[in-house]
Amino acid sequence: MNGNNLQRWGKALIVTLVLFVIYAGYLYVRRESWSLSNFNKSFASTAVLLAGFTLLIRPLSARIAFFYRFMTIRRQLCLLAFVLGAIHIVISLFFIPTRFTLAWYQQEWVGVVFGVVAILVWIYLAFISRNQQIIALGSDRWQRLQSTLGRIAFFLVYLHLIHLKYSGWVTWFTTGENKSSFLANPQYIQESFLVFIVMTVIILIKLIQIIRGGGDKHGNNTVKQIA
Repeated sequence: MNGNNLQRWGKALIVTLVLFVIYAGYLYVRRESWSLSNFNKSFASTAVLLAGFTLLIRPLSARIAFFYRFMTIRRQLCLLAFVLGAIHIVISLFFIPTRFTLAWYQQEWVGVVFGVVAILVWIYLAFISRNQQIIALGSDRWQRLQSTLGRIAFFLVYLHLIHLKYSGWVTWFTTGENKSSFLANPQYIQESFLVFIVMTVIILIKLIQIIRGGGDKHGNNTVKQIA
């Protein structure tokens, strides 16, 4: 790994840490405690926010010069989102058995399927993000795959989140709070709903971009950047 790649990974890790701290901080404010379940939620939501950010980097950089600096670390951000998503899955499957029981999976199978398909798409995207695969596919085709499949995976996670969390959102909006015993401040809006708002905004922006015919334009400099 050369110096440029180290710098890119360093910048990507900083962005990831900032998003993680923001989300986990709000989670702590609402619960005033830490547990493996809290970390699990933070890993999952940070992965989603990272993936969403990568979808917005190009349109944002076209309008605000500040965001152009993130163009060179999109691949690293996507891979970090995949890693955090994988950690979330491992923790959910093997380390919180009392929370994610067989009965829970049977009841929430639709949301689980959305999540599984999304992670399978991300596995493929991670696989083709190796330098050899990018060169073999060609820069333009690789970027088209990343853009199209990245959007699909993001939307599947969006459906996954809605299916698993909407009943809790309804409870909060109708009663003003969620009376779970582990919440120190149940009157605060659910952290998952904040993620939903961000995801909705990102999806709307991408839809407007597609409708206007302003989808991502694929350059030919990607292979040079990662070499």
